[in-house]
Amino acid sequence: MSDLRRFPEPELMDTPEQVAAYASADFSLPHQALVSKFAELFPDFGTGLVLDIGCGAADVTARFALQYPEAQILGI
Repeated sequence: MSDLRRFPEPELMDTPEQVAAYASADFSLPHQALVSKFAELFPDFGTGLVLDIGCGAADVTARFALQYPEAQILGI
């Protein structure tokens, strides 16, 4: 096994302005791609439970709720 050291990145969002800028950024394409890929990989899913841990502004969570209206979607 190689000796790869981990160097944590510094916190990138440490002001309210940076947080607001991130929350207002347009991530619609990658977020929808995630939901679409899930639908492709799990075609029989429809009424289960989705737990989105660390959902942030909950855009992906909301997209799952639209894709699967009969499922239980919980974002925390």
